Amino acid sequence: MFIAIRVKTGHGSFLWMAKKDGTIFLDMTDTGDFTVIVDLPDAGTPVYYVVPTVAVEAELSKLHATWLRTPGKNGRPHSSTAKTRGLCLDEDTARFGRGYAVKWADYRDAWHLLDAGP
Repeated sequence: MFIAIRVKTGHGSFLWMAKKDGTIFLDMTDTGDFTVIVDLPDAGTPVYYVVPTVAVEAELSKLHATWLRTPGKNGRPHSSTAKTRGLCLDEDTARFGRGYAVKWADYRDAWHLLDAGP
């Protein structure tokens, strides 16, 4: 059984860079591919989210598509060439790209997902 584990660390907010074709993760598989997002607080222990990589990519792509449809500063359109994709692991579900501590609560410390395999 093969399992790929990608690790992303940050402090509340997390950014990924998209490739020219818009993909975020190289060689991603539909099963057995996980991203462990490690939220490093100012004090205390890190918080881990074990998320299937396909779910991370789908969410980042959805957020980017919404961002592109939403007017930017002074009503100008956002640039479709922007490569940065991001989200915030906080509890503010009312704001765009935020609230993933709530939305992904089932993935918090979900180490058991690694046992399931493909």
